[in-house]
Amino acid sequence: MDWAIDARLPQRYKEWRREVRDELRLSMAEDSDKTELWACTYVVVCSGEQGEDILQQAGMLGETNDHKKIFKAFDNYVTPSSHYIEDCIDYFYMKQGDLSISEFQSKAEKLIERIIPSYKASSTITHADVKQLLLRNLLLVGLSHRDMLRECQRLKNSDCTSAKIL
Repeated sequence: MDWAIDARLPQRYKEWRREVRDELRLSMAEDSDKTELWACTYVVVCSGEQGEDILQQAGMLGETNDHKKIFKAFDNYVTPSSHYIEDCIDYFYMKQGDLSISEFQSKAEKLIERIIPSYKASSTITHADVKQLLLRNLLLVGLSHRDMLRECQRLKNSDCTSAKIL
């Protein structure tokens, strides 16, 4: 299973889930000695290393009694939360160019505060540093003025901060 997070992940997962579920049904129907332990192991093996990581984060890596619980953990991983969808919509409208810089900054900071808890940053980076990094990136991506964007691209990485962009 390719767990890369992109727009096709839900479709790829749905196809993978159907294939694995069908293979389980066929195998278990052919051989009555195959147990639920075998089914759980089969699903985990087919999910690959990233699948094992997802199960470990969900506290399901040792599940041996019900392969449907493993599928449920994967379903929860693939299905975006309503907050994630709301954040994507907010960001889409922010990028339309209708906002002033101060309005864009204010909305970007609110969006970042919602994003940071799910942001998997290194333990060596502080909350403030993550916030500044994400704000800088949102400002760069949201810039619609070409001359301003070119000027920011000329900056060295260490000099390209949210304060400098503003």
